[in-house]
Amino acid sequence: MAPPRVLALPLGALLVASCATTAPETPAEAVARREVRCEEAGFTRGDDEFKLCLLLQQTNDRLTALEQRLTWLEQQVGFASPPFGPRGWWW
Repeated sequence: MAPPRVLALPLGALLVASCATTAPETPAEAVARREVRCEEAGFTRGDDEFKLCLLLQQTNDRLTALEQRLTWLEQQVGFASPPFGPRGWWW
């Protein structure tokens, strides 16, 4: 059986990871959040301006998600470079 110190590190890491994760936002929660933002900006429900504000909020959310995905992809491509060659360790 493994000593308690060996088990403490993985168990501690699992505990911290479980506290750091949050439940994803549901579509209904996203719509409610966008409506609150538009109301706080001074738009009234039912107006064309309010609908435009909702559309802009949705577009901003999509752009934010796209930027996060692109950042992740750039990080993955950066780590995938070979260790040798023109940009590697030997040059």
